[in-house]
Amino acid sequence: MSQKDISKVKSVLNDYIRGTYTADIDLLRKLFHADAIMSGFKGELFETGSLEPFFADLASRASMKSAKDPYHADIIWVMAHEQIASATLYQTGFFGTLNIEDHFHLVKGETGEWLIISKLFLFV
Repeated sequence: MSQKDISKVKSVLNDYIRGTYTADIDLLRKLFHADAIMSGFKGELFETGSLEPFFADLASRASMKSAKDPYHADIIWVMAHEQIASATLYQTGFFGTLNIEDHFHLVKGETGEWLIISKLFLFV
């Protein structure tokens, strides 16, 4: 595990947190690989597919920042090895009341940039 790679992965996650909080869809799109997928559970409802529903949901409402929602996110765990990485993020106050646990897989691109290739979520 390279500390440099872990720092870069954490930087991607911090940009994800910032982009989610401010509903910066352009920033968020830059963090994901073109073929990224998203899957997870909203209660008992399982969803899987592209990231477009996530982006559309964020774009359809006032940002959590402008709504002054009590959003907070913690990077719980990060692992990086050569060209792959995994990370866990825990968010509270998502749009005011939701708590979400996200698990990410990332890949290192040809130029050394880290991109999220999959997002697995659970509303807790």
